[in-house]
Amino acid sequence: MGKGIIADLLEDISVLSKKDKSKKFQPSDVNPNDFIVAPSREQESVIELESEDVKIDTFFELTDMKKIFAIDSTSNTLGRVEKGIVASVRGALISVQPNLEPSIEIVGPEIIKITFDNKTSMYRELRKKYFFSTDSVKSPEVFKMPDRIRNIIERVVQFRLVKNNPKSIFLFDGSLITGTVDSPNSVMKEMKEQAEKNNSVMVAVSKHTIVTDNKGNDLTQKLELNNKPCYIDVTNKVNLANQSRYLGKIFVVRFKPSGYAFRVDVFPKDSDVNKIFGIIAKYCGPDGYPDPLRLAHIFCVFDPSEILAMQAYAIDKYALTIEQRIRPVLFGPWSKG
Repeated sequence: MGKGIIADLLEDISVLSKKDKSKKFQPSDVNPNDFIVAPSREQESVIELESEDVKIDTFFELTDMKKIFAIDSTSNTLGRVEKGIVASVRGALISVQPNLEPSIEIVGPEIIKITFDNKTSMYRELRKKYFFSTDSVKSPEVFKMPDRIRNIIERVVQFRLVKNNPKSIFLFDGSLITGTVDSPNSVMKEMKEQAEKNNSVMVAVSKHTIVTDNKGNDLTQKLELNNKPCYIDVTNKVNLANQSRYLGKIFVVRFKPSGYAFRVDVFPKDSDVNKIFGIIAKYCGPDGYPDPLRLAHIFCVFDPSEILAMQAYAIDKYALTIEQRIRPVLFGPWSKG
């Protein structure tokens, strides 16, 4: 992956966050006994279809050799400063190529100071340079900014991968949706054109989307009745008013006979999904989730020791002084309640 634009992006984030002069720091609580520290995102969503009449198709696991790339990213709040927060962002890229060992590339972590005073200029400058955006979109509240910056980093990494790796399958976490603040038309249009030009396929797998028919029945239950890898194409059963927002076709897929089912978006729309799903199934564990995406998630999330180390680094980087939090002073060992 070309690192030039990624290095530029991380440097821009660092420079923009240093413009704030906050010095007092209240570190977030960290439990060293936790295995990981929960990221500050991932909300469940629901897609309700306009019909209960669906068709289940089956496919077979294939041994075809094809380059597969998986990308995921995460953000965490490290603590509070005057008017804002200090946060950390990290991304991970897993590549699986024929006759080669899987490789892992880490982007970040980047430590960012975000406050009421710098969030608008930071957000607009990053969107203008990396999302090709000329709008004056309102910046989100301070506590939502780490996830927005994480998203910008993830989109830039995705775009560079799609541009520089022809005839590949790209696994993304989430969905292929366009026309939103996080996925503006300008960025998704460029990514779509590069995928078509390079004869590549983008596949997004969502762990947090429930797809139901018009009577509220979860479609995953229908797939569980089938003892083979299978899928339901729900593209044409989504509300027509929303179809223009989806970049690709939408499916509910179970990659393994005994595994979970997931909402899966595929672009281009004319992709041979039986072949694509068959190739991805080869890289899924018994639970049916693609292992490259699993590894990307594992390598981008933070454990408690990393959070503690980044808090110490933030104190040094921004010349912060630790300020006592009020709850432990008031309530002592009962301050967690």
